[in-house]
Amino acid sequence: MRTYRLVLVLAALVIGAAGCSSPADTAATTTAPTQTTSTPASTTTQATPTTVPVTTTEATPTTEATTTTVATTTTEATTTTTLPPFPPEREGLEHGGETWVVILAASEDFDDPVLDQAVDDATAAGYHTGPTDCDVGVAEALGLPENSYLASVSVYLESEADAGAALVAFEARGVGGTVALVQTFCLD
Repeated sequence: MRTYRLVLVLAALVIGAAGCSSPADTAATTTAPTQTTSTPASTTTQATPTTVPVTTTEATPTTEATTTTVATTTTEATTTTTLPPFPPEREGLEHGGETWVVILAASEDFDDPVLDQAVDDATAAGYHTGPTDCDVGVAEALGLPENSYLASVSVYLESEADAGAALVAFEARGVGGTVALVQTFCLD
């Protein structure tokens, strides 16, 4: 009788536990233990296993879709080229004096359009000049015989360094020239 009560108590506990299950429990089957007890009359009573199904509900996780917006900014690379500056022109030229120049053009023809273009290039750079045939040393600087007749357009500068800097500035703008030391005449 005692065994029977024990089985009933265990079954009641299992049934009670099944009624108190939570949604997080997993499906399971609970079995009461089997016991063998001997009685004084030498009869063996075996308890019948009791199986109680346990029903559970699993929580299903909720997944929300997340949308991420990525802003992309494309910046166009800008290349800025800084052109070298022109040094100041020489003031106060003297008749028979020497000065450094950048020869922009020379021609045997005083009306050659190349001379007009050289005047325009010099004016655009801020220099005041015009065609002349009075600078001695231009022919030699251009690799011509000394007694060659040439009309030339030159920019007059204070030093050889200034003449070199002016030539670099002209070349950066696509205008060629030659640096030379000349003697100026026709100034009186």
